[in-house]
Amino acid sequence: FSIGAYTEIVKNARKYMSIKLVANELFYRQEVSASQASEEKMDKLLEVFLNKTVMERFSTEHSEENYHFIDIEVLNIEKKVREITVYAWVLYEEYSYNGEVVGECGAHIPVAISLQQEGNFYELIEFWQPEDGNQYADSIRKKFPQELHRKALDSQQYIDKQMKKCEEAVNSVYATNILMRVSDVMITKPSELSFYPVPKLFIQRVGRHEAWGAIRGSEIGDGTIETGSTTSMHRTMNLLIEESDLLKMYCKHIIRNNKDGIYNGAYNAIKLAVDGKF
Repeated sequence: FSIGAYTEIVKNARKYMSIKLVANELFYRQEVSASQASEEKMDKLLEVFLNKTVMERFSTEHSEENYHFIDIEVLNIEKKVREITVYAWVLYEEYSYNGEVVGECGAHIPVAISLQQEGNFYELIEFWQPEDGNQYADSIRKKFPQELHRKALDSQQYIDKQMKKCEEAVNSVYATNILMRVSDVMITKPSELSFYPVPKLFIQRVGRHEAWGAIRGSEIGDGTIETGSTTSMHRTMNLLIEESDLLKMYCKHIIRNNKDGIYNGAYNAIKLAVDGKF
C-alpha cells in the first residue's frame, strides 16, 4: 500500500471498508509456538521452554537473522515427582529472505526431552535424539516406551500436518514483513498490530481492551489516536495524505523506539519466562 492509493479510499467509504478488511487480513501474523496441536497436554511455560530448547539444539551461527519454525507433536508426557520426560516428533525449519523465501535447514525427528521442574522454572536434564544409520530404529525402541514405538517410528503420520503448519506460518510472517517494508501507513483496528514498527492509522476498536493499543501507539508516537467514526478517520487520512509532518514524525519515532528496544516486548517476555522471572 502507498499514500497515493489512499486517495481513492477517502473518496469512497464503501470501497475503503472492503480494502480495510483485506489489509487487516494481509497484515495478520500468526503466533508460532511449540505444540500448537497438543496444547492441552502442556502448560504454557513448558511450551516456551521446549520451544527454546529445540531452537538452541538445531540453530547454528548462521541462524540469528533467519526465521525459525518449530512444531512439537507430543506423543506422551511422563511425569515422575519433579522430573518430566516429553516424547515427541519435532519439526524444525529455518528460512531466510532475500527477494524470495529460501529454506536454509531443517530437521524432523523423534525426541525425548527430560527436564526437572523447580517451581515455575524448568531445567534441562537430557535432550535425546536417535542414533544415525543402522542404529536409528533400535535406539528408538530402547528409549521410547513400548506403546509409543509405532508412532515414534512412523514419521509420515505427522510430517504432512506439521509441514502444513510450517508453510502457513512462514507465508503469513513473510507476507507481513514484506508488506510492511513497502507500506507508508497501516490501517488497522488497535489490535496486536498496534505494536508493529510501521506508521499506523487506528480505526474504531472492536473489543474494549483494544483501546489500549491505540493509546500505546499514540504515546510512543508511531500511530494516530483511535478514530472512532468514519468522519474522523477520513479527516485523519486527509492529513496523512496532504501533509508530510505526521508521517515524518511517526518514522522518526519508530527509529528512536527501535533503538530503545520498545518493539522487543515478545523477546523480553520469553526471556523472562525461560529465566523463571514470572
